[in-house]
Amino acid sequence: KKREKGEREREGERGKRRRDRGGRIEILFELS
Repeated sequence: KKREKGEREREGERGKRRRDRGGRIEILFELS
């Protein structure tokens, strides 16, 4: 159900949610 959104946010990790290989959702914002 939320797999299509996870794959789309994986391509645009600009301030979007990224799923780590541990099942953790890390929000990568422009803090780098």
